[in-house]
Amino acid sequence: MNLRTIDVNLLVVLDALIEERSVSRASQRLGLSQSATSHALGRLRRLVGDELLVRRGVGMEPTPRALRLAGPLRLALQGMEDALAPERFEPGAADTAFTLAVETYETIVVLPQLVDLVRTDAPGVSLTIRSGSTEEILAGIDEGRIDLALGLFAGLPNRFMTCRLLRDTHACAMRADHPLATAPLSLDATWPRRICW
Repeated sequence: MNLRTIDVNLLVVLDALIEERSVSRASQRLGLSQSATSHALGRLRRLVGDELLVRRGVGMEPTPRALRLAGPLRLALQGMEDALAPERFEPGAADTAFTLAVETYETIVVLPQLVDLVRTDAPGVSLTIRSGSTEEILAGIDEGRIDLALGLFAGLPNRFMTCRLLRDTHACAMRADHPLATAPLSLDATWPRRICW
């Protein structure tokens, strides 16, 4: 395929369609009319030789070909954005959106502080928060649907970049005359025994 014949705007539309799985939502995200987005999808189908998205109930589902394209397409678009972006990231001037995936614990401990920081330091940045299993989250990163994940991820493949955000411990509290208070506590001693308060 000759890259000189490809309209990069079509790739942006395809990226939005695969993520939103809806012509109307993709249109709103891109600031286009639904007819313009539908026309772009038709051009993409002819270009790739695949339906790319097919109607399922009230939404649309990506075809296997579209799912294979999703990850490399997101990486290519992100690479172009990075190459053209200012050399220094200025949170106060940023006007962009990020999709985060979190586990339940991180939702309670990290997310409220993160949202407060973004509201204060980067008011033009919007966050979409999603949850899921580790497998779903990693697949979302691979496919370009998730920008960042917060959670306990051990033994990840080298294609994922990681950094430690915090170190935490667990504590147990009970009344002084509780039956388990007569000896040192350990997981082996208390699990799977039920603790009744």
